[in-house]
Amino acid sequence: DRWQPFLDGICNAIDAKSAVVQIFQRNGSQLQQQWCARDSHSTANAAQHDAWVNNERNPRLNIAGLSPSILPQVMTDRDRFARNAPALLELQRRLAHLGLRGGVGVIIEVEPLHYFSMILHGGLDDAEENDKRGVALLEALAPHLRQACIISLKLLKSWRNETVHAAIANRLRTGLILCTPAGKVQLCNDSARAVIAHSQVISLSGGMLRCPRIADQRLLSGLLSKVSQESSSSAIRIGSLEGEEVQIIAQPAAVMSTIWHLCRQEDSVALFLVDPDQKPAFPIEAISNLFGLAPAEARLVVALCQGKSVIDHAHARGISIGTARVHLKRALAKTNSRRQGELVGKIYGSVLGHIH
Repeated sequence: DRWQPFLDGICNAIDAKSAVVQIFQRNGSQLQQQWCARDSHSTANAAQHDAWVNNERNPRLNIAGLSPSILPQVMTDRDRFARNAPALLELQRRLAHLGLRGGVGVIIEVEPLHYFSMILHGGLDDAEENDKRGVALLEALAPHLRQACIISLKLLKSWRNETVHAAIANRLRTGLILCTPAGKVQLCNDSARAVIAHSQVISLSGGMLRCPRIADQRLLSGLLSKVSQESSSSAIRIGSLEGEEVQIIAQPAAVMSTIWHLCRQEDSVALFLVDPDQKPAFPIEAISNLFGLAPAEARLVVALCQGKSVIDHAHARGISIGTARVHLKRALAKTNSRRQGELVGKIYGSVLGHIH
């Protein structure tokens, strides 16, 4: 959003008619545009610019004759092409349709096969001497543009890593919250949001974890303070055994290297929330693949893990109780389980028990 006024400022400073920045990816000897930003005048005439110059037929985009060692060098079209070269004459003809003449630009390799470019054009009637101001400006800007590109790439990679980690966190069945010792939330995965959304004993208000009951709020505040100060794990249960309850385990986020970079301060705390009444959504196909069960057997196992009985499952599926018991017998044999409770325990103890 800030490129256009910046490029307008450049045009005003050196009396240029067009200023454009682009990012290219190299494919053989050809540069292919990935992104572009223009000054106001060029933006208003973008369709014409794209038709005449800003496309794959632009001779500038063929860098076969350029050595990588000179790419950061500021060059005019006269530096780039031989005098009266067909490519130069064709480029000048195309620019003339836009009321532009010549060009001075710099192209910077910011990482392998990826380049950043800035190019300035004068008006068709401008003197060639005007190019000197463009050259001086780009020579002064080039090192700063390169540094800005490097910083931008680092930020982009960091953002991508954070996005990936957040997506992984959202696959956990256990709720995960990263917060400050004061309870300000920095990250909250989908499972934690689901627990909070349906809970009467814990809430998220104004970015802060809150408990409506004073006793629960004291427990939560004490947990956060203890873990951040003592750098040790601890656990609490808020709510009541008679009614709703939420179980919370807390760890110093610093000991969890996979999510540490997501934290915003050194004493951040990682909270793991479990709603005992929340039923796991085990995928049938994954259960089948992991334990070698037939789909019908896997469906029964999932039902058992959700607290249903064999009879309940038979009625829900419209099968006989005898058929359901056969499915249970086969599932027990395939998982090397002696009883139904052991079978359920193996499912919960599997990798699926932690991510669904």
